[in-house]
Amino acid sequence: MEDPIARKTEDLSADRYERLAQSRVSILSNCCWGGLTYHYFKLPFLSPTINLFFTDRDYIRFLENLDGMLEKEPVFDRMAYNPEEDFDYPIFDLCGVKLHMYHCRDKEQGLREWNERRARVNRSNLLVTMITESPETAERFDRLPFEKKVCFVPFRTELPSCVFADPGCIPFVSFVNSFATGTRRLYDPLVLLEEGRIEIPKDGSAQASACTDETEAAFDAAEAVLIYGAKALGTRAFNMLKPLSAGRFAGFAVTSVQGNPSEKYGFPVMSIEDWQKKYGDGEPTPDDVAVIMALFPDYYGEVRRTLQENGFRHIMTFEELEWLYYRRAKLRGGAEDRNNREDR
Repeated sequence: MEDPIARKTEDLSADRYERLAQSRVSILSNCCWGGLTYHYFKLPFLSPTINLFFTDRDYIRFLENLDGMLEKEPVFDRMAYNPEEDFDYPIFDLCGVKLHMYHCRDKEQGLREWNERRARVNRSNLLVTMITESPETAERFDRLPFEKKVCFVPFRTELPSCVFADPGCIPFVSFVNSFATGTRRLYDPLVLLEEGRIEIPKDGSAQASACTDETEAAFDAAEAVLIYGAKALGTRAFNMLKPLSAGRFAGFAVTSVQGNPSEKYGFPVMSIEDWQKKYGDGEPTPDDVAVIMALFPDYYGEVRRTLQENGFRHIMTFEELEWLYYRRAKLRGGAEDRNNREDR
């Protein structure tokens, strides 16, 4: 399967992508959005705000005193627990601002990465971004003197730097982070990185895709559930399926075993053709199996055709699974929501 970035840059011209790489944009972000965007475009990390998060208050203070903050070395404060990855991560103090280095395993890694990346910041090409649910924080962000700045908010606003996105039942940070990975489409990401602005759809917002009654009923009736996909999205889909599939999860259908979640969880890994052979010779049949496409949307059409050609009719997108997971988590009081957040 071809690389989605290679295909995207071909569609938008290789020259344009090359200009983006040469522009050396430094993305400042208060959560994982910046790092996910760098990963998606395979750009060098020219920002120290990767693999960490700030509280709203601390991030605004960091931006209001950016030059001074980037000149200082943070001081180790304490360790805290990352329940999503099951390890302790370091928290540093930077002139009163707490840096939660959520994806670092020790203070040495955290300090090394901060110092290396703050030295790379390109002050002549900053893209300053934020995700907040606070109208007061959005107003403070809008007053910041940066030329390229965007703040994602879950409420309608006239603030010029703010973009409204309606997450429905999905946690807001998870919803916005999915824009950075290409899981959902809201804007042209190259326009955002180049010009610091977002081309808004006609209705002025993005909305979370709901799972239809028919798709939900087919998922609930399935005797077995497969995940078509691997790596990060496959892992996230697996974690959401645990409270939903009630022991029906069968394994992963992948085109490559590289990065397959089964290495950690121990479920079978086969091509979709081999799964078809397995279910074609007994019970359940492909008609009794639900398949989750844990992929970038660019691949949905191609993969849906492959699944249908192999007899699988009950197909759910990652976005539909996510919507279903969070809606049911909320109906049950949010326990799974808290245990499986992708908020950072």
